[in-house]
Amino acid sequence: MHIHKIVIRNYKCFLTPQEMRFESGFNIVVGANNAGKTAMVEALSTQFEDKPHRNSNTVPAGAGHPPGNSQIHITFELSRQEFLDSLWNYSSKFAIRYNPKETVDAQAARILKSLSSTPIFHVECIFAPGKLQSASIQELETHTRADMAIQFILQNRDLPASLATQNLAVTEDSLVAYQLAALFSKRIYHFRAERFNVGQFAVGANPILKSDASDLAQVLHYLQTSNPARFTKLIELVNIVFPDIKHVTVPPMSNSPNTVRILLWYVDAESEREDLAVPLQESGTGIGQMLAILYVAINSPFPRPIIVDEPQSFLHPTAIRKLFDILRHQFPQHQYIATTHSPLVIAAAAPRNIVCLQKEGTETRAQRIDSSQADDLRTVLAAVGARLSDVFGAENIVWVEGSTEESCFPVIVSEILKKQLLATAIIGVLNPGDFEGRHSEVTLRIYRRLSRSTALLPPAIGFIFDREGRSDSEMQDLVRESDGKVRFLSRRMYENYLLNAEAIVHVVSQLEEFSGQRINPEDVSSWLEDNRWAPRYFDSVNALPARDHDAWLRQVHGAKLLNDLFSTLSGGRYTYDKIRYGLALTNWLVQNRPEELNEVAQLLDETLSSNGTQLSVP
Repeated sequence: MHIHKIVIRNYKCFLTPQEMRFESGFNIVVGANNAGKTAMVEALSTQFEDKPHRNSNTVPAGAGHPPGNSQIHITFELSRQEFLDSLWNYSSKFAIRYNPKETVDAQAARILKSLSSTPIFHVECIFAPGKLQSASIQELETHTRADMAIQFILQNRDLPASLATQNLAVTEDSLVAYQLAALFSKRIYHFRAERFNVGQFAVGANPILKSDASDLAQVLHYLQTSNPARFTKLIELVNIVFPDIKHVTVPPMSNSPNTVRILLWYVDAESEREDLAVPLQESGTGIGQMLAILYVAINSPFPRPIIVDEPQSFLHPTAIRKLFDILRHQFPQHQYIATTHSPLVIAAAAPRNIVCLQKEGTETRAQRIDSSQADDLRTVLAAVGARLSDVFGAENIVWVEGSTEESCFPVIVSEILKKQLLATAIIGVLNPGDFEGRHSEVTLRIYRRLSRSTALLPPAIGFIFDREGRSDSEMQDLVRESDGKVRFLSRRMYENYLLNAEAIVHVVSQLEEFSGQRINPEDVSSWLEDNRWAPRYFDSVNALPARDHDAWLRQVHGAKLLNDLFSTLSGGRYTYDKIRYGLALTNWLVQNRPEELNEVAQLLDETLSSNGTQLSVP
């Protein structure tokens, strides 16, 4: 059994009803802070208060009350065998709405046929705050009134038989749809993003963990005594997530024998050093949450939805990956729904389904992304050497040549343009060759995917690339294919803007034992002058239209030049580190010679302003 879909009506930030679908296995709900993730999981858990949406239209006067009431529509999906097992375990007799337009025999035959042949059943429920209002079984019921019913009995789990009971007076809560809806809603477990106070509890024999996990010590103690093998398995899983925890025990407290507490052993149990065990309440925030999640997963006798709110708030990234791997492979019968704003959680979950929540004014809107879309997105990002974590959370993106530009361009925006990027990300393309003309079909597909706005991938507002390795015709093709979003530096590469003798001296003077003698700007200028027109720094030095300084700056291979300069002046001790030294040169230039980067700054300003992107001016 799992939650198939939900419609939230008039609850907190949800006003207009929206259908959100979920799959078995792992589901992720993503969204920024205050996007509505908490309201959504409250609705999913069916534990919610009457809090209608408030805005200037629903509450024209400040002290008014918004119209209508909060309401949640949830559909549970389960297989035929799960459905029959639920009927068998709940009660051998069950009642289904009677449709007076059908005869008893005809209706009984139709229902029995459905019970015998329908592979999937859906229980549709409507919840109001604090109560279940109504429920129906989509595949069985054709009538909505609850004053008459036909009753059935299960002779065994697989062979239902009819009891022809006509004009059976019923109430809504006596119908099997209502009874199953109430049962399934209780199977939803919601782990909130908060620290559990779960260190100790009274001794008891109830194996059902409370929704707030306050009785975790009790249920673990009962499992330890009633099912030692399963308890041992649980501890083995705990050790996988937290290798430092060698053992867990739940003994009675010496000063209160009717109270048990959870002890964590960071030494081997064979040491018998219980005096070194640490009470759970004195340990890290996430251990109690992790224990509770694993307990529910391993000790539940039936599949159930398990909601984990913001796991990154209480678990280390390594622990999240290990926990999700355990849940996915060892307890695949359960449905998992995790909320997050962390790309690491998305990656660890490898979800079949993603629901993205975004705020539009006061309302939350939901967009569903299935696994094939997410996989396609990861493939496209991998094609340009990027990851979901690089772009997740941004509102738009400027793609640039590589890691050097990714590090240096934000400095130019901040220090020369005197603006802040806010939600715009500048991301380096680590495989820029994929954008060359010889990959025209791949290039076009990548551009279209990167430029299109989705819930997980913000739209590309521009691309800024070097001219290196690209002919005029190839650059023209890229500009055309990207609808003008591609722009090129006027010089061969970004390093061509960093060929300043004073800046280079400043950087090398910070390097330990760079040279056996002091390097000054005249040394750098002299080396540059001697090697300025060396053929190895040009595609064809004879093809240059002129040999003036401007032509040199445009056409020279700046990265090779800087690498040879660093190597020669340091006596082979250093080579040019493009990212580290490129950023250091950029920082010096923006503080001392900003005019030398004005051309790059203007290109960035044009790109960032091309679609009305809002930048902040400090």
